[in-house]
Amino acid sequence: MRRLFLIFSALTFFYPSYVTADAGLPMLVLGVPFLVILLIPVCAIEVAVIVRRSQLSLTHLWKPVALANVASTFIGYPLAWLLQLAIEFITPRGGNALGLGTVWNRVFAVTIQSAWLIPYETALGWMIPIAGMVGLVPAFFISVWLEGTIERKMSIHSAVFSNVNVRAANLASYLFLFAILVILLIRALW
Repeated sequence: MRRLFLIFSALTFFYPSYVTADAGLPMLVLGVPFLVILLIPVCAIEVAVIVRRSQLSLTHLWKPVALANVASTFIGYPLAWLLQLAIEFITPRGGNALGLGTVWNRVFAVTIQSAWLIPYETALGWMIPIAGMVGLVPAFFISVWLEGTIERKMSIHSAVFSNVNVRAANLASYLFLFAILVILLIRALW
């Protein structure tokens, strides 16, 4: 959590004109650096799953998986975030602070408003990991589609990157990302 805070702080230092006290927290600002930091382990997980399912060597699979994950990080995740943001803005009261007084308001604040969190300063510690978990759902589906398309085009072993294999590889890597967010949530609540 401290690293995410430091990354966000560095970004606000270099781009102070975008920061106001009541602007909220766009999860894209935290999500992309989070995914960049974890890019190598995510690629390693996905390669391991595909190697196990295909019996091909690591050398044949690493480059397409790595390039597909870079594209997924810098294109797929922002697309998923934009989808979440659109849902937030078309939902009645989606951009409004409703407070965190009721269970319904807390659920609303971290699901519907997960793309751009309302700045509840005292609650951001637990809200950020949960909003990140919510953001993994649309990102997963976009990643499966985008990565599978890229991997099939890049590899001479395109059959290895079937929808089933790409989905299994992404499921494993997304469970890894989810587990990290659960750990961050536990630390925030501790």
